[in-house]
Amino acid sequence: MNNDHDPAGLYTVIERLRALAIPFWLDSGVLLALVRDGQINPRDKDIDLGVEAAGLDALLAALPDLEKLGYRSLVLRYRGQVFCVGLEPIGRVADRRLTVSIHVFHRVGEWLWAPQTQLYVPPPAPDVYRGRRSRLGRWLCRRLEQQMYGRAEARLVPVPKRNSLVSRVLRFFYLRLDKGWLAETWPWREVYVPLTWQVPARLILPLGELQVAGRVYPVPARLEDYLAYRYGEWRRPVEAWYYWHDDGAVVHEKPLVVKKRLQKC
Repeated sequence: MNNDHDPAGLYTVIERLRALAIPFWLDSGVLLALVRDGQINPRDKDIDLGVEAAGLDALLAALPDLEKLGYRSLVLRYRGQVFCVGLEPIGRVADRRLTVSIHVFHRVGEWLWAPQTQLYVPPPAPDVYRGRRSRLGRWLCRRLEQQMYGRAEARLVPVPKRNSLVSRVLRFFYLRLDKGWLAETWPWREVYVPLTWQVPARLILPLGELQVAGRVYPVPARLEDYLAYRYGEWRRPVEAWYYWHDDGAVVHEKPLVVKKRLQKC
């Protein structure tokens, strides 16, 4: 495929997932941008896809095929349960493609839910942690701010990735830690907060299709209703939008708490 016509690698991944017969849908920012603007937002940092938990085994088995496209795969777990499969572009395509995040949704009755987490982001972003931090928690916030965002006047612009040996080792273990353990253990839970996506299944399933510039993309069934559920007035661009604060599907509860609550409904 000519990369000039697929600059972010979106359609490359989509075609391979289709060839492997794995049901999935476009989600979050990439979905909103294609519907509203007809193209990917140049400020997007990744491509979000969704898949039902029933298709997880097939997705994991397909990782070697996806890696052949020029990606490194990473499997994220929450209390031992896979909740996201990441594809990080490497080699010659690294500068031309976006990271792909494939989120795993579980169905309980009329609902779909998926574990999520959010790492501390400094002001002016709203604080994801809803409580009073300990002295150690406040110290961790300052350290994250220094390591990831640099000077206070540029707080929301992350500094370039650090390539020191210590930074690479820390990143290696951080990416592979069980996120449930991290988000529910003191003091890390004061800077790494557990969240959950909760969406009515009827808004997504059965999947629909979206045609943009001659290409067909799998999307949630009730597309406009789904976007309204997530973004409210989704046709109007919002300059400062924070996923953990403004996303209508985000519930500030631990994923397994949400699961139990839905099972009782």
